Order: sequence, then C-alpha cells, then structure tokens
Amino acid sequence: MILKPVSRLVQELDAKSFTVIGNPCSDGLGVESFQLFRAGLTTAQGDFTVVAGDISPIGRDPYYRTVANFVDRTSPKPVHVMRGNHDGPDYVEYFGTADRAILSEHFALIMLDNSSRTFSSGSLKFLRETLAMVQTRTIVVAFHVPPPNRISGNSMPVDEWRRFEEAVGVWRNRIKLLVCGHAHSYFEDEIDGLRLVVTGGGGSCINELERVSRPSHHVVEIIADDGELHVVQQPLSGNTLTVADEDVEALVRLVYGVQCEHHVTHLLDAEAALEKGHAGAAHLYRAAAQSSLAQARALYRILGREGLLDEMGVDYTVGLDGEGIGEVLPAHALETVTKAEQQYVKILSRATDGLADGDDMPTSVYYICGNCGYLFAGIDSPNYCTACGAPGNNFQEVR
Repeated sequence: MILKPVSRLVQELDAKSFTVIGNPCSDGLGVESFQLFRAGLTTAQGDFTVVAGDISPIGRDPYYRTVANFVDRTSPKPVHVMRGNHDGPDYVEYFGTADRAILSEHFALIMLDNSSRTFSSGSLKFLRETLAMVQTRTIVVAFHVPPPNRISGNSMPVDEWRRFEEAVGVWRNRIKLLVCGHAHSYFEDEIDGLRLVVTGGGGSCINELERVSRPSHHVVEIIADDGELHVVQQPLSGNTLTVADEDVEALVRLVYGVQCEHHVTHLLDAEAALEKGHAGAAHLYRAAAQSSLAQARALYRILGREGLLDEMGVDYTVGLDGEGIGEVLPAHALETVTKAEQQYVKILSRATDGLADGDDMPTSVYYICGNCGYLFAGIDSPNYCTACGAPGNNFQEVR
C-alpha cells in the first residue's frame, strides 16, 4: 500500500529495516519493468519499502494512476515514494509530501526532494529541524539525485552539495548513510566522510558505468542493528518471463489495459493540442496513440481464448504461435512490447524537454512498426525494426 502522509513525520516505531527499490519504471510501463518491480515489492524483506524516485516514465496521468494501483494491489508492505526527476505536479496527489521522515526506535530515515538537482530552502529547513529533534544517532538521509561522487557524473552540482552540508551542520556525525537513486546502476562511495549508496536497478534498464561492473536488477535491504547499519544488495531474478501461468495472465491483462488507456489518452491529447493550434504536438500524440494501439494488439493476441478476450465475448481461437495463455508465453512478444513502450516514452520526453508552457513541440515525421508498435522519429524509416526485427516495408508513416 502506498503511504501518502499528511504530516511530514511518520511513526514506524518497531521498524528495524527497510527495502529500497530504485528507478522501477522510468523506462516505461512495460511487461519486463512491471515484472521486476513486482518481484522487488513482493520479496522485500524490510518492514517497509522505499521507492527511490522515478516510479513512472512521465509524471502525470495515466501513468501515475496505473502504477499506484499496481503497487497497492501488489505490495504486502507499506510503500513510501521519493520524488524523482521524471515526476511532475501530480506527484503529491498520488504519493504525498516529498519531504518526510520515518521515525523508528532503531533509526530515522529523512527523505528530501532534490528531483530538480537542487534542494529548496524548505527542504533544507525540514532537514535541520528533524536532525535537531530526533534522538537516535542512527540516521539515514535519502534523496533522488546523488551528490558529486567519484563514480558517476550524473549528480547534483557541487554548490548544492555544499548547501546540504551547511544545513547538516553539527549533526553530521549522526548521519550513517546517504541513499540515492537516479543512476541506473549500483555503487557505493564515500563523500566527505559520509557513506553513499546509489541504487537504480528495480525495473528500468541497467546502464554501464566506467568504474562499476554491470549489476543485475536488484533491490537494497538496509538493516539497523545495535546502532550499526547493514546494506545488502539483493538481486532480482533476471528470468522475468518464467513465472506461474496465473501471474503471467494477470500481468498481460494489466499491460493490455494500460496500452488501451494510453491509446485513448494520447488521442485526446492530440485533440487538445489542435485546439491550441499546436500541430507538432498533435502529430506526436497521434503517433504515440498508434504505438499504444499496436502494443495493445500484440497483447490481444497473446491473451488467447482463455484470457480477457474470452470474457469480452471475442472469438479468438489461439494466441501467438498457436499457444493460449495456459502455455508458456512467447518471450520475444513480451520483450518487444516493452521496448516499444520505452521508445515512445523516450520520444515524448525528449520532445517536451525544455519547452516553456504554451510552446508547441517541434514538427517531425513518425513511423510505426506494424508488428510491435515501435515508434521512429525521422525523415526516413530504417530498414528493419530495432525491437522485433520486422522488415522496413512493415512500417507505416503516421498521418
């Protein structure tokens, strides 16, 4: 269950541990991301779970609503969600205040918002007040974007880190650990005497870092024991498609519904953009709608006779390759749907990045892979689909 505290101070007096899941869905709400996120939520060993930001690819509906419902149905533990750089103005409605402290008899976890690579004066004031108030000498401070470190340059500016250090002041020696997300990897470092753990393998793609061996998808277990903190990196199963049949069916039903909803939402977005005279935005949203429709069509075929379509009264005899939902699902079909989802989210994010309110998106040419829905932006379509390998003559230009 997602916790949306009204107060910024949350009592978890008996808690001795918590689980951190980093970047579960920033690459899209695809099958693989959902399956890995589900594994992290259901196998979490901590007394509660913290998502270290980027719980959705784009910080707005329908993404927030979809992932929040998924977490509420899936997690057996309370879930606190940090604010990440993918989050938007609807974050508070779904996840509550971004600055909060979880207080236990064994430790205190202080969560801060630095999703824009900066701390607000209010966040730093909350940090100072909480450090002065809590009695425990075992304190963890968590925020999304890491401080400057020796491993990854994808971090906050040095000046922001100095502002944080100034706010910490005389309570510095009580902070035993800094926990961050953002980087799609796992590494540890020491920053001006403070231990740093960065985790980002809860569902999105894993990126290579020069000084770090490529990690698997993972969660992090943090345990407080007699004033000491123990950090354990817990790998998630890489074989995400080999699960019980009923779990596969539930997952495919969920993602099928997501893509149908996204298709309609993007069509409505296109209509709204046209009303504002934004032809570039309308064209991009139509392309995203077609991509979602193609992904839904692929999942439609997977569900087969015994799945959702049977309940809807649709006479569809078999799934892909002659297999229904009761058989092992073709892994390539699920993988390509995931890639297609990630691609159109990336194109949407790039097109909107840096635009001021009221600006139109740049006009472009878009192609859709008719097999899997993968979206291409550019003057010419490629010779084959990056996701599923379909030949270029299967592509359709978005009109």
